[in-house]
Amino acid sequence: MLPDTSTGRNTSKTYQEPLPTVAIRYQINPENQIFVSGATNFRMPTNYSLYDAGAYYKGSGYATHANLNQNPEISISEEVGYRYTGKTIMGSITYFHYDFTNRLMSSSQCMDDACTNYFSTNINAGGQTTNGVDAEIGTRPIFRYFRPYVSFEYVDARLGSNLQAGSGSGIDYLRTKGKFAPETPKFQVGFNLDYDDGHLFGGYNLKYVSRQYSTFMNDQSIPGYVLMNANIGYRFGNLGFLQAPNVRINFSNLTDKAYLGFVKGIQTNATQQTGIFGKTVSGSTPTYAIAAPFAAIASVSAGF
Repeated sequence: MLPDTSTGRNTSKTYQEPLPTVAIRYQINPENQIFVSGATNFRMPTNYSLYDAGAYYKGSGYATHANLNQNPEISISEEVGYRYTGKTIMGSITYFHYDFTNRLMSSSQCMDDACTNYFSTNINAGGQTTNGVDAEIGTRPIFRYFRPYVSFEYVDARLGSNLQAGSGSGIDYLRTKGKFAPETPKFQVGFNLDYDDGHLFGGYNLKYVSRQYSTFMNDQSIPGYVLMNANIGYRFGNLGFLQAPNVRINFSNLTDKAYLGFVKGIQTNATQQTGIFGKTVSGSTPTYAIAAPFAAIASVSAGF
């Protein structure tokens, strides 16, 4: 039997918000610069939050459930930093602060007690405050043709609200205020080394990403991981109407490391918790996406 599609087909929402922005920079000299900026940002709920969609499970509804009561996400951001641009070395360091209201998140919920089927829905996860530092340094070609680059990021992202959990008479609020925001690594470090002599070119990059929580209660997470990629290629001279034809091979996940790439479905809590009003809130298992294994991809290209 096909599901009933006669209702909810003409749903619409209208959002509007002023977005003032200011940016100031002071050039100390040709090499040194200080910059400050402030901005407001606005993000509407996704269009698929307006309707049920996806696979249909008899008695449990669609795989994606609508949420018509979502408010738009609003954020205020401030940044201050220093930038250096020299003849050989370039770098910057930036402090940033973000305040979010009505943080938009996608969440997965069990359709039955056994959790054999899930449905996904979009929710407002309350407020969030984020502070962090970005730093990067790189060079123009040195030692003839090499260009190293290093980046670092530290983030402290904290939830500003206690989230509603449970259903029916079991509704309560979890103590999520002050917890670390899910899907947010506290540390990220990157290293990249390029080589290009005009014909032979290649690169190697390494990235470390620290653990990421998959629940608002911080009771489950994916571990941190290190990922390595590389590429090598050769650029030929012009051949008739072909401009700079080249052949290239990209290698991803060099060590063929098996790891969880990102959180696919966030949950409020993975283990049983006691809410603010003393009610028991059952846990739900978050879902994850497994990262791609080692791959080598060759390509040939040219301009005209």
